[in-house]
Amino acid sequence: MIDGIKAITPNYVEQLINFAPTDLIKQSGISELQRDGCVALFNMLVRNGVAYLADEVGMGKTYISLAVMHLLRYQKPDARVLIITPRRNIQEKWANDLTSFVQQNWLRADHRVKTPQGSPDWPTETPDRISDWLDNIYDNNKEPHDTILRMTSFSINADKNDPDKLTSKLNTNPWTLSSYSTQKELIKNIRALINNAAHYDLVIVDEAHNLKHGYQEGAPSSLRNESLYHMFRPLEKARYQKPWLLMLSATPMENGDPESLVRQFEVFGRDFDRLQSYEAENTAITIRDLAGNYSGKELKDFQKNLIVRRVAELKLPDNSSLTRNMYRREWRKGGVDSHDLPLKSASLHERLVNGVIQKNVFEMLQRDRGGRFRIGSLESFEVYAGAESSLTESDDVSFHSGEVLPDQRLIADLCQSYRKKFSQEVPHPKLNAVAKMLSEKVAQREKALVFVRRVATTKDLASRVSATFDKEIVHRIKSVIIKDEKPIIDKVDEAWRRILATRDFEELENETELQTSDDSSKETNDFRDEEEDANISEVVPSLFTWWFRGEREKLREYSNLFTGRHLREQLEARFKFSLILEENYVDWVLLRPRNCLSKLVEDSSYSESDVILGISEFLPTDLQISPVKNYRRVFHYVQLATLQWMAQQPCYLHMSGSLKILVDEIFDNPENVTGIPNPNAAKIIRDMLIHQGIYPTLARCSKDSKLYDVVARGVFEDLNESANFNFRQALRQREQIRHMQIAALRHGAPLIDLYLACLQAKQKQITNVATLNANKVAKLLIASWKKWATKPDVTFSCGLNELIQIRQNFSLIKKLNFPALDVAQQTSRSLDYPLLEGQEPRSDSKSATRSVRRFLNQEFAGQAPAAAAQGGQSDERRHRITTHFRMPGMPWVVVATNVYEEGVDLHTFCKTVIHHGISHTASSVEQRTGRVDRIGGLLQRDVAAMTHVREFVDERKIQSLFPYQNDTFEKFQVRRVLSNCNRAIQSLHDMDAPIHEDKEVHLADRFEIPSQITERLSSPFDVKESKWLKGELNDPDRASDFSVDKYLQEFEVLESKLKNEFSSFTDSGGQGIERHYHVADRKLFISPKSDREGDHLLIELRVEKTQNTTVISKVLHTSASGEGWALEAFSFFKLNLASCESFAT
Repeated sequence: MIDGIKAITPNYVEQLINFAPTDLIKQSGISELQRDGCVALFNMLVRNGVAYLADEVGMGKTYISLAVMHLLRYQKPDARVLIITPRRNIQEKWANDLTSFVQQNWLRADHRVKTPQGSPDWPTETPDRISDWLDNIYDNNKEPHDTILRMTSFSINADKNDPDKLTSKLNTNPWTLSSYSTQKELIKNIRALINNAAHYDLVIVDEAHNLKHGYQEGAPSSLRNESLYHMFRPLEKARYQKPWLLMLSATPMENGDPESLVRQFEVFGRDFDRLQSYEAENTAITIRDLAGNYSGKELKDFQKNLIVRRVAELKLPDNSSLTRNMYRREWRKGGVDSHDLPLKSASLHERLVNGVIQKNVFEMLQRDRGGRFRIGSLESFEVYAGAESSLTESDDVSFHSGEVLPDQRLIADLCQSYRKKFSQEVPHPKLNAVAKMLSEKVAQREKALVFVRRVATTKDLASRVSATFDKEIVHRIKSVIIKDEKPIIDKVDEAWRRILATRDFEELENETELQTSDDSSKETNDFRDEEEDANISEVVPSLFTWWFRGEREKLREYSNLFTGRHLREQLEARFKFSLILEENYVDWVLLRPRNCLSKLVEDSSYSESDVILGISEFLPTDLQISPVKNYRRVFHYVQLATLQWMAQQPCYLHMSGSLKILVDEIFDNPENVTGIPNPNAAKIIRDMLIHQGIYPTLARCSKDSKLYDVVARGVFEDLNESANFNFRQALRQREQIRHMQIAALRHGAPLIDLYLACLQAKQKQITNVATLNANKVAKLLIASWKKWATKPDVTFSCGLNELIQIRQNFSLIKKLNFPALDVAQQTSRSLDYPLLEGQEPRSDSKSATRSVRRFLNQEFAGQAPAAAAQGGQSDERRHRITTHFRMPGMPWVVVATNVYEEGVDLHTFCKTVIHHGISHTASSVEQRTGRVDRIGGLLQRDVAAMTHVREFVDERKIQSLFPYQNDTFEKFQVRRVLSNCNRAIQSLHDMDAPIHEDKEVHLADRFEIPSQITERLSSPFDVKESKWLKGELNDPDRASDFSVDKYLQEFEVLESKLKNEFSSFTDSGGQGIERHYHVADRKLFISPKSDREGDHLLIELRVEKTQNTTVISKVLHTSASGEGWALEAFSFFKLNLASCESFAT
């Protein structure tokens, strides 16, 4: 319990939180469920101190619990919160979601939860280890913060070197551990240190079902559970009250067994906490009693005081709705081509081979294991690896990850015998069928998520899928080049096949990982490509990655050919062709005239030579024109100079405000601009202004063309747009979309289209070494896209749709993949991305930021048609796979072990899940399918676009496939798992008696695979009409509300005085609540900050030189509303600017 915290109502929450910030979420109807859920949970915690959120997967449990967390902070501004997640990727996701929730869902800038800028008032720390956690707590330089840990951090061992790690920093940290000899003593010491410095008011445990084996002293248990117990169990005569404990999981009870629910609270020593109803006092029921001998109805009534669970529904165009089991289509017959048919029969040869293997495995199981085997434990059901192939997922008690599989040695011997006899790999009918189906998905650019249980299967299956995409690339290249050169491509294809056969690609991958940029000179890095992280190695072999990204040494024999690698080199800034990826801003502002220079002459009534001379006044005096070493830099300097010249011309007075914002947002102001005309710059100015690359060419497409949808519009295209903050925001978003699309062109499938356009420009000759003309190639590329859009080729899909999807779904992509993209530091432009510690690429090591262009190019780097995700991969590689799969392009297929089972949102462009290696528990099957069944996913967006319910046919549902061979005993384990899935649904929704879960299969079992449950479901733990929605507080107080209008009025006062005082004062205009100005060679910065206690606002003032060296700063204290600081700020600036000798007042 927490003193002073009062129960709340839905009306109270609605005034603080918007659970439907987008139209898609509003249409889904999920916002009301989330609102009621957070109210009920909050009130349960007020009443009992414990609660369990068990909504189905994909219903936003994270956001509901974040709502609970911040509602507590609104009533108790100093509340400290600890979040425990299963693993690193989920830990990082919570940190991103917390920021996103405050920015998009929390309504008020109240100096308790949300800053005036929209970011969280409390920073978030994500320590890797317990020692890092202690460091953060005892670091006097760190302000109070929320902490997000992961369960693996608690697997510390008193018998190993964990204590040494904890005490290794004694010389630099004020904390130490006293003596210890047991795990219990070690954890008690750590707990004492934590309690000495921090007390948590709320502990949130995500995916709490991972703790289902509980902890009891003296009984066998995992180190993790033992550590959690001793660290968080309530102590007698404790100084502090017990923290609130909020558990989260879509599968709270294994097959409805309440004992597994109780054990989760047992880990925290909270299994004897009392469960009072909303009205009853001093009830004798505890959490431990939920595993007692009660009737189903009694158990349900008790659990209603602890659990909140709702059923997800999908709204159709006629306002009817389907529960989750109704809009999912489960393929239980075993086939992958037709829902109602089993797997197609393999060839006679494959069936004979498979029969021999099945017979040998059958006899081995009968002989050695009494005809029994654990679900999912047999190698032969997934792949004939013929080598070590560990089981990647395990049950804590009865099976161990990495254990040798029952049939592994037998399969290895049989595979070796087959290869010796036939000199080829052993055919696997199921693997081949799944690979064929996935290849068809790739051809149509449809995404699929495949789950397996063997590490060996991930790469094997992904490689098979990639091989079919290799054929598409070869076909497309041969379709473009002249007949005489097609044999060259055949030889390239043969060479690649040899590389695959000899495994040379593995050597290439290792070498790629070791590549470094030793030359860190500024000039070298400026005209390098600037976008790639060289540490991205290609795990899954692909012709795409070899031809377009292969190491130069490996492609030396093709140095006389125009390879994909050569194209990528041409896109580096040292080549003029790189301008094909640039936007011509002058062309854009002038609304795409035939010739920019002629348009400037026409509008200004000056001669061409006068216009050029005027533009040259704004160019740096040291600009190197001949030879050009960095075309991108020169191009941007000419663009900037032209826009600055335009801003001073009377004919462009109507857009001068917009031009100032454009210059402020997009460009760095170069040094050494003296205002002296440079007559030698005429040629370069003419050359740069006639540039029309891909984006300017796309922007000229007519409205009736599909290509019109690629470009984000509505900034300069709308002449009525005023130069205000909305204009600045629209410009910023437009540029972020463009940079994302250009990154896809550099690294994804659209790069193939660009390569083919280059071949066309080279007279369809791959041996042609002529210099490429950017304008010509851009026109050829757009022409090919127009042709495809008019008459699509059924054999492949070009990259056009990918670019359109990026624009149409930009907000969703940004939220999931790049949530901090809009966060800007005042020392940089808003289109600069602040770097996190350790995130800096070598070329940016001296800067606190990197540009959005560079950041997105690095995030898009390393794409491949198929990917394998597994344990043991680096965090960076897994991050890239996840990021890429959540975007419309490569990879189209991800083959994953259980590393993607929990906490990963993969729903943006995927609605197909294939359980190639079926999990042994019903909860795992549900978690895996739930990766693509989430709010805002592809299914929901498809339904939102429908106009009639007839459009919602079976093929448009979420597809969940369970492939198996009907004539093997794999069918037995599939039957057992799917039976458990049905039982879990029945027990969770209809509250039947708990059913024991079967984890083993007997060969003598003879039952049919059960049908999918498709009846409408309802939850006994829905709180829609619950008394838990009643509360004392119906309206939040408004004492700490920040008023944007009042705050901005202070700027009017400040700016007026600065203009009157300093003749050189300039303001780019259209700025928000953070602002910067120029006075001669000084920069002025104003930034509001929260005090986090809700009673006043802080205003940070800074004066800096143009070299970003801080001269002086000050923090003003003003009212929470944002009033009454302008005069004090002016006095500060006047005092400090008056001492500068570089300008006159």
